[in-house]
Amino acid sequence: MVNRILVKEAFNFIKKNKKTFISQILIIILGISFFIGMKVAVVDLHNIMVNYIEESNMYDYSINVEYGIEKKI
Repeated sequence: MVNRILVKEAFNFIKKNKKTFISQILIIILGISFFIGMKVAVVDLHNIMVNYIEESNMYDYSINVEYGIEKKI
């Protein structure tokens, strides 16, 4: 019973405020699109960087120093 009233009230609100509802949906779609684009761009940029380093032989040796770095629990 309560669900039915809430759904009816939500549809009435959408009918009365169509422009507001559409603008909110568009803002949500824009935010989701931006987030997805940034997630995809990070992976692509990393792959481009790795390919460039390998093709141009940017460095011959890689030295990783972990001296002084300790895990604290």
